[in-house]
Amino acid sequence: MKLFRILRDSSVWVPCNAILSDADYERWTGIVKDALEKGGPDSLEGKEVTSKDQIRFVPDILKNGDEFFFPVFTSEEEMGDYGNGFSKVGSHFLEAMNLARNNEKNVAGIVINAFTEPFVVPKELFDLISEMQSSLAAEENEDAEANPQA
Repeated sequence: MKLFRILRDSSVWVPCNAILSDADYERWTGIVKDALEKGGPDSLEGKEVTSKDQIRFVPDILKNGDEFFFPVFTSEEEMGDYGNGFSKVGSHFLEAMNLARNNEKNVAGIVINAFTEPFVVPKELFDLISEMQSSLAAEENEDAEANPQA
């Protein structure tokens, strides 16, 4: 239970695919083509490019046999080479649970650090974790009791 309380208060990294609008995709494709014609892809290094429209981030889903899992990582480094193909989005674990819960793939759970020391949080525990008291709030209460101010 202590582990779930810690997870409840943790931040994680979620690998996502960035989906551009058609207009932004055309614009960015033109920028890359122009760079290739005028000196290669290195000419884009350090250049700032912004989108005109919103970018949608769609979390990746892993499959193990017949089950789907929502991957999250405790650090960018934990993603390893797998993370190189994705945008890395920082998220609170509770938000990651909501994304997993509402995923169209009907995930079996969240897998933490899938490629190093994987730990699965089954979807049946999502409600329990969501309803837990924050361990941070408990620490703040203990600190307040230990150091009352007059």
